[in-house]
Amino acid sequence: DIERYMRERMESLASRSGIVGDIRMSGALQGIELVKDRQTKARFEDPRAVAAFISDVGREHGVLLSCQFPHYGNIITMYLPLTSSDAELAMVCDAIEDAVVRVEQRFARA
Repeated sequence: DIERYMRERMESLASRSGIVGDIRMSGALQGIELVKDRQTKARFEDPRAVAAFISDVGREHGVLLSCQFPHYGNIITMYLPLTSSDAELAMVCDAIEDAVVRVEQRFARA
């Protein structure tokens, strides 16, 4: 159920964003890869700055967003509790969606 809920939200986000390079999910273990350009899979010039920015946006939403591999292309990794409610999953998705939109505005269009 967690994967189904998250996949629906993240695939919708990917269809609207030019920086979601890939979505990887296996149940509650998930990753969203962000790239400067989805067509070329180009990485951001300063991926650590992007990772720090994503973390800051997450905290604004009360969510810890972690980029485990900032030097490989900013993969937001999630290890969601199996007891997550739909409201909690929505909170995580809202934070990710906001982070992606703001990263695209700040780092991809520069």
